[in-house]
Amino acid sequence: QFNDYTLITDENTTKFGYYRLANDIIFTNNVAGVQSYGSDMSKDIGFRGTIDGQGKYTISTAAGKYVTGGGIFGLIGSGAVIKDVKFNVAVWESAMGMFGSQGHNATIQNVEITFTAAPTVEKGGHYGAFFARFSGTMNYKNVALNAAGFDLATVFGVNLEKNMTKCENVVVNAKSIVVIGYGTWGGEPMTSLTGFTFNETLA
Repeated sequence: QFNDYTLITDENTTKFGYYRLANDIIFTNNVAGVQSYGSDMSKDIGFRGTIDGQGKYTISTAAGKYVTGGGIFGLIGSGAVIKDVKFNVAVWESAMGMFGSQGHNATIQNVEITFTAAPTVEKGGHYGAFFARFSGTMNYKNVALNAAGFDLATVFGVNLEKNMTKCENVVVNAKSIVVIGYGTWGGEPMTSLTGFTFNETLA
């Protein structure tokens, strides 16, 4: 049901709705949203609703299952909110991003993420922990990623452009990250970002 309401598997799809979790969700199959490699998608496409974990529920992957492809949502569009929820997921090494392949004008707030497997393959730099491409208008507030022991490619992916990702109390714990993100494809790497903290965590 979660996938029916939220997963974007086609770039021309838009989904809305306010979803308040009433229990933990465990993906018993691999989950993969659309992998958007093309130019900046419209902000009016994708999942544009709200996921509210009420501060007590967790979305996770079952043993041997992964978040792959374009992530849990595929595309996240304007006005979407993901809040007050935990994620405990294994992310396939070449998944484009845990949340999606692209994200636009949306908010991720009060979210705690634990990776039990992580996207470590750089593949030209467009595989991000959160998103792969064009996520420069995303807003993050009170977001913690625990990827202890993993070497991450990027956090925010590439093509962030001039609308640099807005962070407030965003903390990433990992063995290493290649870069925070890239403003353009193959451009200069971001070496710092206001409101973002990286902690080297070996295990």
